[in-house]
Amino acid sequence: MVISGNNNEAFQTLMHDFNNCLHQLYMAIDALDLAIKKGYQETITKMMSILIRVKKRTQEIIENALKDHKTNTNLYSLLLTSKENYQNRNTTNKINIELHTYKDSINVSKVINTGRFLLFVENIIKNASEAPKVTQLDIYLSEKGVAFIDNGDGFPQSVLDNFNQQKDITSTKTNGHGIGLNSLRNFCKENNWNITLKNIHSSDNLKQAVIQINF
Repeated sequence: MVISGNNNEAFQTLMHDFNNCLHQLYMAIDALDLAIKKGYQETITKMMSILIRVKKRTQEIIENALKDHKTNTNLYSLLLTSKENYQNRNTTNKINIELHTYKDSINVSKVINTGRFLLFVENIIKNASEAPKVTQLDIYLSEKGVAFIDNGDGFPQSVLDNFNQQKDITSTKTNGHGIGLNSLRNFCKENNWNITLKNIHSSDNLKQAVIQINF
């Protein structure tokens, strides 16, 4: 996984160092996998102890980032980063992602909790990639909002009804791993945004799932 999407020199230096460290972490995980296969019990115990500490510290940092800390976030850069992260993953069920912009929408910035919104975008992409019939995800960013549209089977009617009636959704899976629609709706409310879900019919008579967020 390579993380990119910002031209700031300091940012690029930080991300370069981060990606190098991430590569080393993946190598450590591969070494643990090899030790398990070889049955090196003492080595396995030491490696797992270290990785558990890494996991705990990482979880603490992520949880802090997902709290109420807000920053002025360029949404185009965030969406582009999510797209590039997905494309750089070693996955066998890749879908095509197109990021569409209008006029000056590449400069659209909002004061939001960046970590939480990034998590929602990543979940939307992951869910689309895991849905069996989805091959395309289009993301439309304008000064007025952002929309996510895939070419799968659409949302189940029960999900649409409950969501648009402000009811909790007990299962947000749409033939994928789940988007987290309840949390996304709450996030939009906190930022005074409006969110709607709907299905539209494409020219080839497929139902397309639409998540529309208006700023």
